[in-house]
Amino acid sequence: MFRRRSPAFIVTLAAMLGLLVIVLSAALSCLQPHLGLTFAPGDHGRTPDIIAASSKTVALPSRLQAVIGPDGRRIPVTEADLLEDPDTIATYPALDTFYERQTQLYHALSGPQVRLELARPDGVTAQITLQPRTRSPAELPAMFWVQILTAMVALVIGAWVWSLRPGDSATRLFALAGLGLATSLIPIAIYGAREVALPGPLFATLLTVSVTGAWLMGAALISLFLVYPARVAGGPAVALCFALCLAMPVLRLLRVAPSPIVLSHAAAVVALVALLTAIALQGLATRHDPRHRAVVRWFGVSVGLGCATFVAMVNLPLLLGLPTALPPGYAVTAFLLIYAGAALGVARYRLFALDMAAFRILLLLGVGGLILCLDALLVYGLHMASGSALGLAFMGSLLFYLPLRDVIGRRLMGRPAMDSPRLFQLVSQAAFDPASPQARWEALVRDLFDPLDIAPLDTPPPAPRLRQEGLVLELPPLAGTTALSLRHARGGRGLFSPADARLAREVMALLEAAHARRSAYEQGVMSERLRIARDLHDDVGARLLSALHLAEDASRPALHAALDDIRAIVSGLGGEHKPFGRVIADLRHETARRLEALGIALDWPSPGDDEAEVTLSYRAYKNLASAVREVMSNVMHHAQASRVTVRIACAQGRICAAIRDDGQGCQARTNGGRQGNGIRNLTARMQTLGGEFAMTFRPGSAEAHFWFPLEAAADAPEQGVIENPQPVIVGS
Repeated sequence: MFRRRSPAFIVTLAAMLGLLVIVLSAALSCLQPHLGLTFAPGDHGRTPDIIAASSKTVALPSRLQAVIGPDGRRIPVTEADLLEDPDTIATYPALDTFYERQTQLYHALSGPQVRLELARPDGVTAQITLQPRTRSPAELPAMFWVQILTAMVALVIGAWVWSLRPGDSATRLFALAGLGLATSLIPIAIYGAREVALPGPLFATLLTVSVTGAWLMGAALISLFLVYPARVAGGPAVALCFALCLAMPVLRLLRVAPSPIVLSHAAAVVALVALLTAIALQGLATRHDPRHRAVVRWFGVSVGLGCATFVAMVNLPLLLGLPTALPPGYAVTAFLLIYAGAALGVARYRLFALDMAAFRILLLLGVGGLILCLDALLVYGLHMASGSALGLAFMGSLLFYLPLRDVIGRRLMGRPAMDSPRLFQLVSQAAFDPASPQARWEALVRDLFDPLDIAPLDTPPPAPRLRQEGLVLELPPLAGTTALSLRHARGGRGLFSPADARLAREVMALLEAAHARRSAYEQGVMSERLRIARDLHDDVGARLLSALHLAEDASRPALHAALDDIRAIVSGLGGEHKPFGRVIADLRHETARRLEALGIALDWPSPGDDEAEVTLSYRAYKNLASAVREVMSNVMHHAQASRVTVRIACAQGRICAAIRDDGQGCQARTNGGRQGNGIRNLTARMQTLGGEFAMTFRPGSAEAHFWFPLEAAADAPEQGVIENPQPVIVGS
């Protein structure tokens, strides 16, 4: 029947049933006879000390020694009669005695008047008469409400998780654990709220129900980690777990164990060990699956810590005969770690395969609960008319809760949204960074989502989409890039969400717009460059060509070099690329012409066919030509050489050159150790390009080596900005 209902209906129904149980539990507790006495905790063998009383006839402090029954029978009262939880009694006879005395005290306190025997501070024993009355909910102890609200949280969150995936065994077990915890805590709240006594049979029934609920919770949690997130055991193991756990209340009723504590506290420790073992098995089973490992790490720690905290504060001390670290009624709040971990696990890791949309149900339920609480506060606390109180409750919810809902959701349920300036900065860097488009795109998605793995995708999706329940985010290609598959969001600490897919779509739209504007800008730049190139070619080139025809022989080499430079600049402005073989042929012809005038022989072979086909950008061939010219100028002016050998290769994304001459040695070439401008300029040029330059001097020879990459480095400085370049000079 529930599967046909909406999740909101199921959660609301669970909340209404829980509220009904709260009302019935409070009513049952309030209807018990109440004398208005407050007792101090003490030794169970002593008579209880009264530290507060609503009746002025009670002298404070006093000690309650006995209750006088309607038949005049005196019933002594000890601290043991005021035990918060009889589950701490060590023997079965003592437990039977406790129930019998509770019945006697309850009947003695249920009359229209009750006589108490008190030991006053002055040592005088006196009898006083009080009239029992019922209590209001506000007079119930704080421990009652702590236990009731803890039960309510467990019940509602369990129903919430189950309602969203009712067919899943893991969510069923989680909801069953919440039901078990609620079933355990409500009876404890009822008998823990008594002033002195409850009827013995009612007390025994409440304790049995509480123990059964606790073991139901234990069986559900152990079974949960046997099947979720990875299945480490089958159905028979789950059935055996439930059979063993639910047999414990039966064995307790049959009094099989030598002591009630054995089946209560010792068995609870064993159950905790079993639960931690199941969590450890999940850790081993999911060690190669980051998505499931994150669930185990988060939810397993929440469950293990919640249960272990309660056992350490209550069960272990009682088993060892030590006082509890915290009253059991307050120690139950440790179980809230389980349900807080489940709620935050849904938000962060999509626990039980649920996403952030699941919180809308709890938010709506929270609004309704806030309205009811405000309405009750105004009616019963401020005595306001019901109609006005309800209107103010609605208004208060709208004014205070709803505006803060998104803020609370962002801070507690998800990572903060990236602000617009930061997003614009990242997109701008990706759109205008000098690196390759693929590198820019991958760097951007790393900044946005911090995935553990980025891989190319063979089949691109039409739009960003989630796969494998949020483990993977697939992105379509942009201009000049390939489709990507991102795995394990936020460094493996979470899963991708629909919000991440929306962010990816928005970023891709921004990038496409930025690319369009960049293309328009580059087209404008190219048009202006072509205009400048035409002017240089048509005007300056024509004038140099005319001067060449009229020039004397001594001026012709300089004019030829100037025309070559004009042609190279025009080619560069037009974005022309040249094959490596053509660049080498032009340089070799130019160099041979320069050296021939000085009678220097040139040994410079042509590149291989594969090398010759490599295409060089203007940046590459212009810097290669400039470097070769500078080295040749150095040889012509200083070397007094008769032969120059040149070897230039283009391979593995770089140009490497070696130029050797048979001229003078180190002393003559470096001016007594001082570097010339030519060497410094070449060093600065290569460092600017991301390469290196070195000179090797030997007696009777010198050799220049340099290399630089074909593609510009992303962080290469503008040419000329390197200060004090340090060339590598080797002499021997």
